[in-house]
Amino acid sequence: LKVARLEGSAGASEHITEQITARVTSEVTAAREEALKEAWRAAEQVKELEITLQERETLVTDLQQKLEAAAASAQVASEVAAAAEARCAQLEQSPRARDGDDTQSQA
Repeated sequence: LKVARLEGSAGASEHITEQITARVTSEVTAAREEALKEAWRAAEQVKELEITLQERETLVTDLQQKLEAAAASAQVASEVAAAAEARCAQLEQSPRARDGDDTQSQA
């Protein structure tokens, strides 16, 4: 009778162990799948951020080029203005400008 009880108890214990093993295996599998999903989502976010970063770097490069072009244009405009001012000053100092342009008054 004791042997039957021990065998029954051992069988029940084995059954409980199998149930626990199955449950733990199921939970570990579910946790692993969820971790893989999270890792995949994180990888996708990193990829999106890399694309966004590349787009921003491209925009920054474009803006730097435009800024350099604008600075060059401003430099040229400044040089043209300085040359025009010098020419105006030169014309103001010419004898015709000082004398009131006698060629038209004589005509």
